[in-house]
Amino acid sequence: MMPVFLILTVVIAIFAIVFALENTEMVTVTLFTVQYESNLAIVLMLALVLGIIMGVSVVLPRLIKQGIAMNGLQKQIKTLEDKAASAAAPAISDPPEAADPTPPQPNFLK
Repeated sequence: MMPVFLILTVVIAIFAIVFALENTEMVTVTLFTVQYESNLAIVLMLALVLGIIMGVSVVLPRLIKQGIAMNGLQKQIKTLEDKAASAAAPAISDPPEAADPTPPQPNFLK
C-alpha cells in the first residue's frame, strides 16, 4: 500500500509543478475593496487549499463524534465480553467431581 501512496504523491506533485509552470499569468483578485495581484497558479492553489480546509472543517465534527461513539461501543463490547467469559468459566471454589471408587459392573452379574 505504501508504494502506491508514494507513486500517487509523486504524480500529484508533478502535475502541480506542470500546472504552476503553465499558468504564469498575473491576475488581480479583488475582495470587497482589497485588491491583490499574483500569479494565477498561486491564486488557484490558494483557492484549492482554502477549499480543502473548509471541507475538512465541515467533516471533522462528525468524525470526532463518531470516534467518541466508537470508543463507548468498544468499552461496552469489552464489558460484555468480560461478563460472558466470567459466566462461561467454572468457578474456582467448586471442587472437581469425585470419581466413583467402585468399578462399573456388567449387567449379566446382577
